[in-house]
Amino acid sequence: MANEVKCWCQHCGRELELGHTGKCPYCGETGKRCEAIASVAIRLKVSASATRTRVYFEWRNKEIRAIIGAIIIDTAIALVFTLVGFFVSSTLGALIGFVVSLVIIIISNVFFRRRVKTIIREIKEYK
Repeated sequence: MANEVKCWCQHCGRELELGHTGKCPYCGETGKRCEAIASVAIRLKVSASATRTRVYFEWRNKEIRAIIGAIIIDTAIALVFTLVGFFVSSTLGALIGFVVSLVIIIISNVFFRRRVKTIIREIKEYK
């Protein structure tokens, strides 16, 4: 860090001492102009980083075809249970057959749904 103060005669422009007062020794006029010069050296180190996380589901086609097949099978099961229940004991049997088929459909869908989609976490770091 260098600090410097210089003074000049306001009229003739010659350099004067910092503590000089009164008339200029060169031209005899009064008045002086002073400048202060300061310099500073600064070093900065800046760094930044960021992380982006993207979470999404990926559907697997093979298992989707299996689910379509399972839906067809579930529908057939529902119809069979309902018809068997209806022929065994009329309306109450049909209702019980329908409820049993719904329970089977729900259970099979819960197991299949977990296999069909995969959670994918994509993490990118920026530096």
